[in-house]
Amino acid sequence: MKVNVTLAEYTIVSSETHFHAGMTYYFVVANRGHVVHEFMIMPEKPDGSELPPDLQYKGQLIEIEQIAPGTTMTINYTFSSSAAGRYEIACQMRGHYLAGMKLPIRVTK
Repeated sequence: MKVNVTLAEYTIVSSETHFHAGMTYYFVVANRGHVVHEFMIMPEKPDGSELPPDLQYKGQLIEIEQIAPGTTMTINYTFSSSAAGRYEIACQMRGHYLAGMKLPIRVTK
């Protein structure tokens, strides 16, 4: 299933926010902003705090780093059956997450 994701300062919009374990998704990630962004799916931080740099990538499911302005990149991903839970699509570039670049998503079995 194709999922369109748009990144900009400092927002993330996705055509899907509910995913199913075992299904393969084709993420089309477009940076429509004016600065470099990244695309990451990681465990949700319910308190909204930014992870320390050494933990930012621990537990991530997928990542596309350094998406230049005006660029579109793609990645295929299949959520495993053990991945059911709450996650975020996020940008962990310095200051971007705290500025609001996160979008809660859910993975169900």
